[in-house]
Amino acid sequence: MTVRLLIVAADPLIRSALGGIVDQTDELVVVGQASPADDAVELVNVYRPDVVLYDAGWELSAELIQLVEEWSLPIVLLVPESDAGLGDLLTAGFGAILPRGIDPDRLNGAVLAVVQELTVIAPEFLAGMSLLDANRQPSFDIIEVEPLTPREFDVLEHLAEGLTNREIAARLEISHHTVKFHLSSLMDKLGVHSRTEAVTKASRAGILEI
Repeated sequence: MTVRLLIVAADPLIRSALGGIVDQTDELVVVGQASPADDAVELVNVYRPDVVLYDAGWELSAELIQLVEEWSLPIVLLVPESDAGLGDLLTAGFGAILPRGIDPDRLNGAVLAVVQELTVIAPEFLAGMSLLDANRQPSFDIIEVEPLTPREFDVLEHLAEGLTNREIAARLEISHHTVKFHLSSLMDKLGVHSRTEAVTKASRAGILEI
């Protein structure tokens, strides 16, 4: 699966840096880079992205909430490290809300997760949920675990096929020990203790279609 990504940021240097990070993952391809000032509908028609990676800059704006309706496709939103002003954004329906300084593996994992119709919110921002009253609780399930890496997704998919570790290693052309490492990591992230639980929970969460 190749995910087409449109990068939107006011600073061209930020756009370039994000493009370099995304290019490290084979499953992701940057189809375009744009400024927030560009027309959203035109950008979608031109680039046909699956996901928008949007850098919010250093100051959060109330207008950010309008992005969900304007883009009409999953948005991975990068925001300042502070959770100040995040209350409304947490219920707006973004695919992911992440700190601007997020490391490459977590960023790329989050992009792949939102394509699977998951919602990813950085753990450091979850405290902001306490700011919400009962009438403003989000209508989505928040994934509190760290997103799976692309290779962990690969192992999980083959796990769902009933393959053994050695069979997965042969299929992915990696070592048996590397498979065990990725399997242990993804089970930790899913909070499960067996291969069956991993597949079941991933299916229920929408990570897998089986």
